[in-house]
Amino acid sequence: MLSTRELAAELPAQAQTWVNENLQFTHGYGLVMNSVSKTIGGGFPQYLIKDIPPVSQYGGLNTTQPAIYYGEVSPGYKIVSTGIKEFDYPKGNENVYTSYQGSGGIPLDGIWKRLLFAWTQKDVNILFTSYLTPQSKIQIWRSVQERVSQIAPFLLLTRTRML
Repeated sequence: MLSTRELAAELPAQAQTWVNENLQFTHGYGLVMNSVSKTIGGGFPQYLIKDIPPVSQYGGLNTTQPAIYYGEVSPGYKIVSTGIKEFDYPKGNENVYTSYQGSGGIPLDGIWKRLLFAWTQKDVNILFTSYLTPQSKIQIWRSVQERVSQIAPFLLLTRTRML
C-alpha cells in the first residue's frame, strides 16, 4: 500500500495569510509504503518507506523527489519559484525549506499573464505582489478531480473513503 503525505487543506487561523496560503505552504512532503501481507508486533504494518524525510531499509526504494504538489486534497492555486522559500517539513525546532524544481505550472513571466490570472483567480495579490520572479509559475487544477475534469470532462468521478 502506498500513501502520500499531502499538506493539510487549511492552516491555523493565525497563519492564514496570502503569502502563507499561496507562496509558502505549497506542497505536502513524503510518503509511506507498507506491505499488505506483513505486520510487526501488535498487528502494526511493516513499513517499506516511512518517516520524514522518507527513508527505506530496503534497496531500490529510494525517494528522490518527495514533494507533493498535486494530489487529492490540494484545492486552489499555488505560486512556486518565488522570492519566498517553500515549507518542506519540520526538523526538530527548525523547519526545512525548498524552492520548486519541477516543470509543472504556467509561467507568470509577464504583466499580462499576471493580470489574466489575477482576474481568473479573483485575487489582485497575484498582480501586485513583489515576491514573484521571472521563474515563478502558477499551479492551478491541483487536485486529481480538477485535473481529470479538465482533460476528460465527459468522465464522472466519484469519491469513496475507506473506514
